[in-house]
Amino acid sequence: MTTLANRRLTIWRAVLLTVAVSLLVTLVAPTASQAAPPDAPASTDSVLVVAPHPADATIMAAGITSQLPSYAAGAGVTIAYMTNNDFDGLPAGADGQDEAVAAQTILGRTEATDLIFLGYPDGYLVDVWNTAEGSPGDPFTAPSTGKTETYAEHGVGGTDWFDYNNPGDVHAPYNKEAMVADMYELIDQRRPDHIFLGGPENLNEDYTTTYDVVDLALGQVIDADPSYGAVVHTTVVWHPDVLLHGTWPQDRDAATPIIEDVLLPSPPAAGKSLAENGLIWAEREEFEIPFAWQSDTDGNPKALAIAANVSQGGLGGFIGRFVHLDEIFWTEYRNFPEISIDDVAVTEGGDLEFTVSRTGALNFAASVTATTSDGTADAGDDYTANPGETVDLAVGEASATFTVTTLSDDIDEADETLTVTLTAPTGNATIDDATGVGTITDDDTAGVTVDEGDGLSVIEGGASDTYTVVLDSEPTANVVVTVSPDAQVTAAPSPLTFTPANWDTAQTVIVTGISDGTDETDPHPGVISHTAASTDANYSGITIADATADVIDATGLTIKVEGLTAGSTGVASMFTASVVEGGNGTVTYAWVVTRGATTVATGIGATLSFTPTAGGMHTVTVTPSDDDGSHAPVATPLNVLTDIEDSIFVLDIIWLADEGITAGCNPPTNDEFCPAKNVTRGQMAAFLVRFLGLTDDGGGNTFTDDDGSVFEDDIAKLAAAGITAGCNPPANDQFCPDNNVTRGQMAAFLVRALNLTDDGGGNTFTDDDGSIFEDDIAKLAAAGITTGCNADGTNFCPDSFVTRGQMAAFIRRAANLP
Repeated sequence: MTTLANRRLTIWRAVLLTVAVSLLVTLVAPTASQAAPPDAPASTDSVLVVAPHPADATIMAAGITSQLPSYAAGAGVTIAYMTNNDFDGLPAGADGQDEAVAAQTILGRTEATDLIFLGYPDGYLVDVWNTAEGSPGDPFTAPSTGKTETYAEHGVGGTDWFDYNNPGDVHAPYNKEAMVADMYELIDQRRPDHIFLGGPENLNEDYTTTYDVVDLALGQVIDADPSYGAVVHTTVVWHPDVLLHGTWPQDRDAATPIIEDVLLPSPPAAGKSLAENGLIWAEREEFEIPFAWQSDTDGNPKALAIAANVSQGGLGGFIGRFVHLDEIFWTEYRNFPEISIDDVAVTEGGDLEFTVSRTGALNFAASVTATTSDGTADAGDDYTANPGETVDLAVGEASATFTVTTLSDDIDEADETLTVTLTAPTGNATIDDATGVGTITDDDTAGVTVDEGDGLSVIEGGASDTYTVVLDSEPTANVVVTVSPDAQVTAAPSPLTFTPANWDTAQTVIVTGISDGTDETDPHPGVISHTAASTDANYSGITIADATADVIDATGLTIKVEGLTAGSTGVASMFTASVVEGGNGTVTYAWVVTRGATTVATGIGATLSFTPTAGGMHTVTVTPSDDDGSHAPVATPLNVLTDIEDSIFVLDIIWLADEGITAGCNPPTNDEFCPAKNVTRGQMAAFLVRFLGLTDDGGGNTFTDDDGSVFEDDIAKLAAAGITAGCNPPANDQFCPDNNVTRGQMAAFLVRALNLTDDGGGNTFTDDDGSIFEDDIAKLAAAGITTGCNADGTNFCPDSFVTRGQMAAFIRRAANLP
């Protein structure tokens, strides 16, 4: 410990006040080659500079105090002086306060808000630190002034800090508790984001004690409010070179350019600390003084502020050398946040909501970069990758969310993981837990669904029924399901193959009862089992439910349903059911008419009559019941045509469809007949072949112009039957399948087809004289197949085209010939 006598040595005091490796942060925009250090205060940060003596604040903080806004604006600079520079007595203390105010005013500070004088004894801070409250030496008496309590005539309130906070001419005693309490109150009220002071490595005890006071008080504030923290910047002021060589800092040579190598002290040897005091040179903070401040002119605020410290020699004294220095600091963090990320899980297709949280100080904005990477999950297939997103934590915010979108699939698989890694923390934060694991929970289950609908019911040797099979999840390879019926039924097709592309499309199995000639219980079961084979382990050998059909014995009840297979919207359709054989007791019937999946009519009794309101294929199903119970249903198709209701040929068309001679004109729906359209020669060939049941095509390829026609086979059968010879006599090597059929041609076709010979005396109509078809027309009329084309039956219109409706009438009349 330095003795009291040594403290009084003038050269020691001069060095104490003037030598600094300054913490002099400037907030001018950095040049392209000189970026601001990451821990430098932002313009919105608040700053506290704690100086042992008034002149120290000038050389330690001139740059930063001149650049930041005032404290009253919400953030800025507070200058706190531990002493009044009163080592040489009270008058020196008064001068020190005056010079401090003058210097800081030049640098833009306001005395009433920015300057605080604590008023403890210069040169004796360590003695106050060692004086405990209530001890025999409490309070400490300063030898240079005789004072035992704090005092000041400048700064906030025009008094010392304790008196300002406790009005009524009350001052703090010179003891450790009072000194720490003053600093606690100062830090707690101002809540600085950055604190600048000399570090514990200094050789002078005023500096080391100031550091100890700030260290203890700051810890107490943080204990009381864990959301607060500060960046503490420390510097070495009392350097060994001052005592040994007098070379700290370097003198400025006006003829030498001001460059870093001249103005900064030489770094120590690699791996050594500065002056072997524990500070690593490579870890220093370094802030460049603007060129405009590297002069002694009146335009340099720092030079003017140093000049205001007249008692310390001003620019002509030792402290004048600090006008030209860059500044060097080391950083300590107090309660600075540690950022972590949690582990989360979500069902595939949902969002993984990671929480990025921080503990410790919240008075700085902070951020980290979050980056996703594959674990067992693959980016693009299982989740959307994020190559690096900034997660921001605002002032006062303890957590934020980072979202990763997962992708849904249909594959039964193990739960998968991905990783989120935190890097690049800002806001003085460090990373505690850099890795978050996201678990994607699978929501698919391998399985095979066998759907029997309302139940399976078949008749031995009679009506069949169907069920469906489908996979519950997408396989990674083909799945082959083998269908195995017992001896009561057949089931087809088998096997059923499901691929990763069609796995969710149900496949239909048709079940038919086997007639075994044995009188059995009605109904009795027919069981169909299923087995699966696949290289997908989830589906290989998987258990599949059986399908069970109720089999109605062939010796039981058999019924017949009579009725149309074609109808028209708006025209009543009649169906009748009757017992063919079997039946025990009274037989009843339940009717259901469906169109697709929609029920359009129901009924009971032996007959059903309903009027269709929509076209298309209908299914008329009747379920018989007797004293033995319900028997297998019988289904009859009904193709309802929508465009024939207003046609005069409606009954002829229904008859034509019911006989299977036509299905319609708009395949595959076939819910229209197009009665007003003309009949082509190709269509006529098809009508007649179906009507007559012709099967012999005579070897085919009869004509040269029907190749590729859908009617080519019908045309060949018509020619083989001698009903047509062609359309281009005498060669007759063409049929002209796309030409419309005239009424005269129609007469010739039907006469040949029906082998009509009686012309009834001929000359039946007045408009066919001279027609090559006159004889055929007469024979058609004599057979009652035509009555003419006008109301009084005098004309036939041989050259008019035949419509599809007329064609239906012609064929129906031909079918009714005796």
